[in-house]
Amino acid sequence: LASAAAAVPVLVGDVVAVSFGEVVITLVAAVAILAAMAAVYRPLLFSSLDADIAEARGVRVRIMSLLLLGILAVTASVVTPIVGVLLAFAILVGPAATAALVSPRPGRAIALSVVLSVGYMWIGLAVSYWVDFPPSVFVTALAFAGYLAARGAHALSHSRLALRLHAPPA
Repeated sequence: LASAAAAVPVLVGDVVAVSFGEVVITLVAAVAILAAMAAVYRPLLFSSLDADIAEARGVRVRIMSLLLLGILAVTASVVTPIVGVLLAFAILVGPAATAALVSPRPGRAIALSVVLSVGYMWIGLAVSYWVDFPPSVFVTALAFAGYLAARGAHALSHSRLALRLHAPPA
């Protein structure tokens, strides 16, 4: 039980216990992550969308994959002590998966993912303030509910399209 109690801060984080040094490290890491993404955005996007064509056009797909993995690793390692593994996973994956279902355009999907992440965090923090429960529960639930709603709308629109395509002419 003693080791289980030590694992709880890793799972859910501890926003209150963030020191000034951790804030500085987070700020430096955020600037480095944004600079790295700005430097490799186009080839990374190209290799993510179609690796074979990107490789044929001279993009080093393996290096782009390793860079993406490195950027994701730095992001996760910086935010984990603050928000925890569960919330970091929910915020990294949930809004991105939802945005990918909603928008076929990568730029819009990225912007929507950021907006959803910030919205989920603010709503989760507000609800957590009024209901004495950790914000990670609400943020994760919002991310999951948003994904389910987008998945349902996506499936519904595709089923309607399939009905129109296979319907006999009137």
